Amino acid sequence: MQSVSGTNLNAAPLQPLAVPTALLEVNWNGATWTGETANLISAHGEYSIVAPEEGIVKGDTAIAYSASFVLNNSELANDSAGRYSPLNPSSQLYNFINRNYMFGVPIRFSAGYMNENTAERLRQFTGYIFQTDEALPSGSITLNCMDESQKIRHQRVRTILYQNISVDTALGYLCDGVSFSAPNRTFDTGLFTLPLWWADSEDTWNEMSRLAASEGGRVYFDHSGKLHFENLTQWLKSTHFTSRWTFTVSDWRQVTPFINPEDVWDAALVEYAPLQSDALQVVYDYKGPPITVPPNSSKTLACQLQRPCSSITTPVGGAATMKDDGTAETADNRDYVFNNSGGDDMNTSIGVALTTYAQHVDAIITNSSAIYTANLTKFQLRGRPFTGAQVGEVRKDSHYSSVSWPRVREIRGNELIQTYEQADTLATYMRDRLEVPRAIYDVNMPYFVPQLEIGDRVTVVGAFAGNSAAWTRTGLVVGIKWDYSIGTGYTGSYTIMDDSSIYPFPVSNAFIVGTSKYGNGAGSGQIGY
Repeated sequence: MQSVSGTNLNAAPLQPLAVPTALLEVNWNGATWTGETANLISAHGEYSIVAPEEGIVKGDTAIAYSASFVLNNSELANDSAGRYSPLNPSSQLYNFINRNYMFGVPIRFSAGYMNENTAERLRQFTGYIFQTDEALPSGSITLNCMDESQKIRHQRVRTILYQNISVDTALGYLCDGVSFSAPNRTFDTGLFTLPLWWADSEDTWNEMSRLAASEGGRVYFDHSGKLHFENLTQWLKSTHFTSRWTFTVSDWRQVTPFINPEDVWDAALVEYAPLQSDALQVVYDYKGPPITVPPNSSKTLACQLQRPCSSITTPVGGAATMKDDGTAETADNRDYVFNNSGGDDMNTSIGVALTTYAQHVDAIITNSSAIYTANLTKFQLRGRPFTGAQVGEVRKDSHYSSVSWPRVREIRGNELIQTYEQADTLATYMRDRLEVPRAIYDVNMPYFVPQLEIGDRVTVVGAFAGNSAAWTRTGLVVGIKWDYSIGTGYTGSYTIMDDSSIYPFPVSNAFIVGTSKYGNGAGSGQIGY
């Protein structure tokens, strides 16, 4: 939960005459935040998590946060009509939006309530404008926005091969690769050590999600734009023990309890696939168009490997081996061969330097001849590739009989699940989470609680139609939607997962790796996976 210290926000949402307040800011020029609240007509935001066990299966554990803002675009006090139109050269914003139609422009939104004459707001969204929908001639424009993940989603990172690396360390290398600084991220300690890990220009956000999913965790950007990694023990921590809000019968408009059929299974099976280093062999053989290197110059040859390699040997060049009659040997065991236009061997003028990544090599080829252009006729690389060893699997059966026919939840093909220990932990975790169906409550409210966040523990008090008897359940917020409009203020809806059966042991006595202190007598019971 966001801090509400020094504010009235714990009481304000429940007050009949609560006055909503909002702040919309856009960084048009890349340096200064400009307030656009005066032109705001309405706003909508929503974000939710993929259930951790689903993230393990799908390899996508990210929290998706999106927002949209409808702005008045006509008869404005602070600008001409069409302020937000990229087609309007009279707009004060024209130089910032005419070419990119606002794509990628930073935006942020804060929401709250007035405390007498003081606006008390909390940040609800930080991200970028993704798409605009201009309504002509009605004079409004909608800014559709996505969270900070958009900034790194399509960036590519290539790394060396790392051995015995934790998930949080690997995530740090990905952040460094896209220049996302340490103060803007907070990571749990990784539970496993991956025997091998590398990145080879995959979508960085997808690779972060796969890493988190390999140990039942998740990555997400919060309301303020900070990146979080939480491992599978995230809900065992004391921050989730206390209920942060109570939705009472007199508060909510409607509560809809349900279960998801995809949460009902009677066994979990996880496949793991170790990797092993193979024998020295040719791992790259150039077959592209002709390559020439002019005199006294260099050229870089990008060599994409089919598999990551534990090592790449320095290419062997040198002069050709000659036969007694002065001709070159037909069987040439050199790794590269360069000739001039007359067919003469030029290898003695060629130098090759390698920049090696896990699954890619940049070969810098230098021609030291001051006269002749070098023509490549052969280039290969030798190395020791990693290949798959014997695939194994771990199955954990339910303690109960929740379904009338066998249903096995399987995880296969995730190359980051490399050890038996990983598979055993994930299978146990999934079995415990899926063997008892969990109730979900959709709670629709006539107000919005700006301090609530994904993962907060809350209480839901319900009642049956025509029956005064009430029921009370606690659960974790797994989805939030909020709406704001001029004249009607805020409304909110919350998706809450019942927490009575998340873990099959008392969570208050769990030992959590990276949090609990060994031998201190507290948190010394069940190891939290």
